[in-house]
Amino acid sequence: MTMRLHSNITPDWNIDDYKSLSFKRDTVKGQTTVQEYFRVGHKPGQMTMLNYFEPNPMPSSVDYVKTFFSDLVNVTAAINVFEPGHYLPLHRDNYRKYQSVAKDILKDRGINAIYRYVVMLEDSVPGQMMHIGSTIHHGWTAGEVFGWAGDEMHTFYNMSLKDRYAIQITGIQTE
Repeated sequence: MTMRLHSNITPDWNIDDYKSLSFKRDTVKGQTTVQEYFRVGHKPGQMTMLNYFEPNPMPSSVDYVKTFFSDLVNVTAAINVFEPGHYLPLHRDNYRKYQSVAKDILKDRGINAIYRYVVMLEDSVPGQMMHIGSTIHHGWTAGEVFGWAGDEMHTFYNMSLKDRYAIQITGIQTE
């Protein structure tokens, strides 16, 4: 279920607060699809992103963004950066760490109770795209929100000349 929310979050942040974070390089883990991509010629060095997770100290504007997700419980944030020429293969999130922390809240509800949203911190430039479900998104504006539930297939591409910054929000839909 792809969700492109039409009520953008009014940007109230300074992008420089995000550019100075201590990011870690990461890729999709535990997915056979990654190995399939390598097998046909994709380069591991390009299938990466930079991320920064709570409980690391976040820019204060992350708290502002979280207020827009009051229908979720156990909300956590991460900052994701896709550098030019980097992308993730088409994949499904497994939420292993999140599920282990939220197991009491999730109980028997399963992975489809978990919602993930991406809040764009800057306007896109040509070459920045994301693919969620069967829809390719591009041309977003700062504050635009995209999301999916559970294990929806998705990917991100940055074929532009500029880094792409976003806040990733993960939470459980209230019953």
